[in-house]
Amino acid sequence: MNEQLHLKNIRNVLTRLEETILFALIERAQFHRNEIIYKPGAIGGAIGNDSLMGYLLHETENSTPGCDDTPA
Repeated sequence: MNEQLHLKNIRNVLTRLEETILFALIERAQFHRNEIIYKPGAIGGAIGNDSLMGYLLHETENSTPGCDDTPA
């Protein structure tokens, strides 16, 4: 049987994924009180007419490798 399919390895991967998801949610949750980050053009300058939240989400998605590129 393939080593990657052993229950211990699957458990470890799922634990890491859970921690990653929780950390990302905590990071995003900090912005719920900052209304200015949701207003397009409120920050101005280097990010153009986009909102800070839109810019951060766009850049995060661009810098995160796709599922197909992730080693198993």
